[in-house]
Amino acid sequence: MASFYNTAIGEKMRGLNGVFLNASSIHPRIARLACLLLLLVASPVWAGLFQVKSVNSELQDGVYHVHAHFDLRFSRAMKTALENGVTLILAVEIAVEQPHRYWLDEDVARLEQRYSVSFHPLTRQYLVTDLNTEVQKNFHSLRAAIEYLNNSAAVPTIDAKRLDPDGHYVGYIRVSLVRGSLPLALKVKAYYKREWRAASDWLRWRIQ
Repeated sequence: MASFYNTAIGEKMRGLNGVFLNASSIHPRIARLACLLLLLVASPVWAGLFQVKSVNSELQDGVYHVHAHFDLRFSRAMKTALENGVTLILAVEIAVEQPHRYWLDEDVARLEQRYSVSFHPLTRQYLVTDLNTEVQKNFHSLRAAIEYLNNSAAVPTIDAKRLDPDGHYVGYIRVSLVRGSLPLALKVKAYYKREWRAASDWLRWRIQ
């Protein structure tokens, strides 16, 4: 309002006292721990599960509609929860602000679009529901359901009459998993396990 990098343990490592230590003098257990930490840092599980790839707004019939494209990656834990009957709630948050040079930016509009994703074992289908409009769509695979969510429909955001024609306005958008909607047993895990930390950064774009 995340990048991968590769590294290796060289022949020397810096000790806590700032002195370079020869790798051969390091305890094997410490060396193994250092390798494990490096592998964890390079592991995709540390990457952001949700990203906003692009966003733009278009004026239609006097209302600005927001079009966004996401990259949603469900972790293994999220997929398993779906298969076990847990409904996942996703929230798309949109904010419109008017920047000011010499004082705080002004909040013009804020809204939240929510979607639920669930799995029905009898039909072996995934159901995506727009919780704002109650429109539902069925998919034969989770991949298809996610692809649908990745290319969200245009969201009516703000009436153009609320904006000064000569003003400058910017929008912010992000998408996240609503961890507070999870069952209690999962909710506790979700707040400390990275495989449940599915939330993108805010992406900024100019409205007018």
